[in-house]
Amino acid sequence: METSNDILDVNINQNNGQIPVFLKVLCILTFVGSGLGIIGALFGFISSGASEESLRLSARIMQDSPFGNSINFEEMMKWQVYTNWANLIGSLLTLAGGLLMWKLKKLGYYLYIPGWIIPITVSAIGMKYMLSGMFAGMGYVGVGINVVIAAAFIIMYGLNFKHLK
Repeated sequence: METSNDILDVNINQNNGQIPVFLKVLCILTFVGSGLGIIGALFGFISSGASEESLRLSARIMQDSPFGNSINFEEMMKWQVYTNWANLIGSLLTLAGGLLMWKLKKLGYYLYIPGWIIPITVSAIGMKYMLSGMFAGMGYVGVGINVVIAAAFIIMYGLNFKHLK
């Protein structure tokens, strides 16, 4: 019969080269989130060209509304492209980081962190140009939610850093 100390020793021994369950769950969530991020970024590239006229109309309507003022359509489109690129790069970095951490490589953790920082930073800067009035406030709330999620995952991966080689 195993004692509680024997069970603890097995867990401390890095699971004999196998990925710990908590790290496995984090990686699977990362794979799903990164995949959705890549699809979202690609969809953003495709739809931004197709919906340019509708965005112009939306910008015109927002300029006349009490919620939006002085919207620069060209700046908005430029930052939309920047945001799509940042999201694509960030999703690819988090995917690569998750794959490497699945293989218990420390490099994965170092790729994962900028995978969150890049899109959050670009989105936060772009909010100034993409939205105005009340809509900008909602955009910043979205950025804030992403910061909380990023911090949670970075901390949880950090708790598993001892298992990485």
